[in-house]
Amino acid sequence: MEKIELYNSLLGDIGNFVLVVFGFSVTLFTVLYSFILGKREQLKEFSDKIKNGSQDPLIHQRHSNAKKFIERFKRFNNHLIVTIFVDLIVYISCMFIKYFISDIGVKETSTMTIGISAIFIIIYVAIMLTLTVKDYLRITKI
Repeated sequence: MEKIELYNSLLGDIGNFVLVVFGFSVTLFTVLYSFILGKREQLKEFSDKIKNGSQDPLIHQRHSNAKKFIERFKRFNNHLIVTIFVDLIVYISCMFIKYFISDIGVKETSTMTIGISAIFIIIYVAIMLTLTVKDYLRITKI
């Protein structure tokens, strides 16, 4: 009985961690999505000016910058989408195993598998955070 309580506790902790990452990822995805939509509207305006024959180099530069911004944030949002779905699957698995699996062998194997999945989530998020910080430092360098 003690082992089941231990595994249930581990599953609860992993589930809580994954739920936090899920919430953060959904929030960040939503914010970046709104930025992308705003830039997309600007891109349309610049495209219309260029189609109407504008030779202003500033318009062309802003058009190019808006495209780069959208591409960069779209790539980042794709990573967030992966994180969101993986987190959701791991969380649902945690709760299902915690509350509906009573066989100690299945619970032990499942907890180990989910624990390994959580470690991969931590590594993935850490890598994405590191790359984002490096990108931030490079872009904001004066």
